[in-house]
Amino acid sequence: MRRFYFYYFLFLSSSLICIRLQAADLRMTDKNPLELPVPGAYGLRILSPTLLELTLITTKNPDPAQPTQWNFIGPNFSAKIPAPSEFRLSSGGRPVSVEAVGFKRRPLYA
Repeated sequence: MRRFYFYYFLFLSSSLICIRLQAADLRMTDKNPLELPVPGAYGLRILSPTLLELTLITTKNPDPAQPTQWNFIGPNFSAKIPAPSEFRLSSGGRPVSVEAVGFKRRPLYA
């Protein structure tokens, strides 16, 4: 009976580790640039010392549904981009001001 509990505990422990690893897999990297990211994947790229790119892979239901996350397009296709003051950015523990915010929606696959 002890052996059963040991294997059961081992199974549960390995399942929890796999769940944690899957959550960490949502972080986008350049290891496999041809891999299609899944909804929920995210990334931060430093394009230059003054330019950062945030990426979030989302999904939406068929039209006329709107995206539920990062929906920066309002009625009549007007932009609803967050103000630079809504971002908190630091470098080396020091606050850095955000000067401008942009947005580009790119469909990856349909």
